[in-house]
Amino acid sequence: MSITNEDDLKAQVKEKTEGLISKKLVDIRWEGGMLAGRLNGDTELKNLIMKSSVVPLKVEPDKKNNCVHIINEKGIRIIIQRSGIIVQKAETRAENFLPVETLDVIDKIATYVKSF
Repeated sequence: MSITNEDDLKAQVKEKTEGLISKKLVDIRWEGGMLAGRLNGDTELKNLIMKSSVVPLKVEPDKKNNCVHIINEKGIRIIIQRSGIIVQKAETRAENFLPVETLDVIDKIATYVKSF
């Protein structure tokens, strides 16, 4: 894609929470460029984010690599375990994979990015 104005494609979710100990997500708002305005206008996307608590979310254009990054900052943890005395066996597993709802949110955001 050809990114002419990176600021138009920048967007970040700002969360509004309630509660001191167990914070409950009560509202979200996108801040940034023109993309943020379009994302704020999509109530279905907002409801999906609220229901699945897919925050923090960020959209960052990358002009150098000619792409846009959609970032969910809840990371996937990779665990490598070794066992065995004589024969070393390594086992790798991933935890905290993104739920399907998160992928639905990312797909919807990508649709808006493609429209630019």
